[in-house]
Amino acid sequence: MSDIDQLARSIGSAIAARRKELDMTQEQLSELIQIEQPSLSRIERGTLVPSIERLAGIAETLRCRLADLLSTAGTAPLDRAIRIQEKLSPLSPVQQELIERIIDDAVALLDAPASRRPSRSGSRPVRKGP
Repeated sequence: MSDIDQLARSIGSAIAARRKELDMTQEQLSELIQIEQPSLSRIERGTLVPSIERLAGIAETLRCRLADLLSTAGTAPLDRAIRIQEKLSPLSPVQQELIERIIDDAVALLDAPASRRPSRSGSRPVRKGP
């Protein structure tokens, strides 16, 4: 999947999520932004990329910032880091530490040569507590 395709799907998904948060149907939103409902459906599925002007109008109608619709779309490491930070921020310091350990373990597993990776059938002790 190309970066543009991924961006289109991410923007569409953000639009759909915000619309649903407002308990709005596609029909209602499409009427408010003056486009056909099938076009809105294609935007939400990521098969139609709206112009920046159209996207700004959608954001205004959904009572959110344009950046809110784009914030989930970035694929660069910094974009991903920001999304992870947003997910971690409501957690307690102990919970954040636990998540960091899980990430460290996952990265170590991915970096390990296939011959050194534990098999799925093998049992690995579960580490509990901080």
